[in-house]
Formats: sequence, C-alpha cells, structure tokens
Amino acid sequence: MVKAWGAHVTVTCSQNAERFLRGLGADHVVDYTAGPVEEPLSALEKFDLILDNVGGDTESWALKLLKPWSGAKYVTLVTPFMQNTDRLGVADGMMQSAATAASKALKVKTGGFLHFVFLVIRPVVEETFSFSQVPQAFEKVEKGHARGKTVVQISKGGDDV
Repeated sequence: MVKAWGAHVTVTCSQNAERFLRGLGADHVVDYTAGPVEEPLSALEKFDLILDNVGGDTESWALKLLKPWSGAKYVTLVTPFMQNTDRLGVADGMMQSAATAASKALKVKTGGFLHFVFLVIRPVVEETFSFSQVPQAFEKVEKGHARGKTVVQISKGGDDV
C-alpha cells in the first residue's frame, strides 16, 4: 500500500523470495538467511514505518530504526490468534480473534481510503483450506516462510465446507 503512495520499500526475506517481492514493488531487499537483519537495516536511512510480520524480539531492536521525532510508527501484524486458539480451543479462539479484528476494523473510516485500498492493494493468498482442514492450515502457518496469506474458508454459499 505504501508503495502505491510513492514510498521507498525495504523488505526482509530469504534470497529465493527476492524476485517475488521485487515484483510486488520492493526497492531494497535484506536477506535474513545471511544472518541477523538488524545490522544491515541499521546501515540504511531511518524508517518512517516498520511493519512487523514476524514478531519475536523484533520490536526490541526495530524501534531504534525509526526516524526520531517524526511520527514514525512501528506496527506488528503478529496477532494473538494462535495463543487464543491454544488457550480457548479452535472455535472460541477463532471467535475471540475475529471479535478483536472486527472491533479494530470498525474504527477504520470509510470513503476514499477504503476505495483506494480496494482498487490498489492486491491481497496475496498462498493457499486456501476448508474448515475441516484447519489442522493442516495450522501446520502450514507454523512452518513459516509464507508467500501469501493462508485462508480458512468457513462456508461457501451458505453451506459448510
């Protein structure tokens, strides 16, 4: 999305994903299989926005890479979905995670921004699972190295899948 707004985009990925991500608009690529990414990212210009898809200890060092006193933001997409599912079970965990996501989504203003999002942002879905395949979907997500989203389809045309 920020690339569509004219931003310079730096990504971290494995070497074999570089071509794919450059095709999506990445300007600069840091190979995380070559070692810790903190050092090569620190050598670059400070960032206005860091979008964390990994979690772990990233936040502990990534905040130092933000432009100071500029309103720069650190955003994580790592959700408590797995923790909710482990703690509450599949059905209740999914409900809790969906409720959290829905409440945050309701805060987004409608209008031009959403129109822009639907016209410009292209979701990348790597694989879709039926609801009966939830265990396989979890296994795939736990393996990591995704090239897109893993989707669990709950129903199709009103019928359970």
